[in-house]
Amino acid sequence: MRIWLDPQKLNKYNLVPSDVISQIKVQNNQISGGQLGGMPQAADQQLNASIIVQTRLQTPEEFGKILLKVQQDGSQVLLRDVARVELGAEDYSTVARYNGKPAAGIAIKLATGANALDTSRAVKEELNRLSAYFPASLKTVYPYDTTPFIEISIQEVLKHWLRLSSSSSWSCICFCRISVPQSSRRLPYRWLFSGRLRSCRRSVSPSTR
Repeated sequence: MRIWLDPQKLNKYNLVPSDVISQIKVQNNQISGGQLGGMPQAADQQLNASIIVQTRLQTPEEFGKILLKVQQDGSQVLLRDVARVELGAEDYSTVARYNGKPAAGIAIKLATGANALDTSRAVKEELNRLSAYFPASLKTVYPYDTTPFIEISIQEVLKHWLRLSSSSSWSCICFCRISVPQSSRRLPYRWLFSGRLRSCRRSVSPSTR
């Protein structure tokens, strides 16, 4: 609800913006209802009725009837006497357009610890469900969505991880197959497959030519 105050009219009735704000807070307050003759009831209680109270103001006409002041002659100064009341945007600093045409933009910001992919999927599913109630000329588009880049990044990380793990396994296998015979070139072949090496003595006869 947008309330555009007229400074000259405020001065005429000797009011300031803070007076208007305080009266709006007082008269646009949520009040809970109750019951008359609710349980536990007295023995002679004959009436039981629910109390329905007025909810918060919703229309410009209801806001315009907010009482600001009572003059000495008994006349009342209402909000509509010093301001223009109308429905409007909450913030006029941002204008949403799509391909040069007016649009209604919705910005969604993740809460702490929320999952971006799950949130994006849930929002799109809900908008697809609600689109059945939209006018024929209204459609939903996503001009800015960062979740596809997140999915691509995750896929690239998985690809590199698989490549790295695969190449590391082959290099380890090749290293073992090559290094073991090289380091054990002068040992008997039965020791290559033995769980442990045993010390032994070999008698070497002098070679004769």
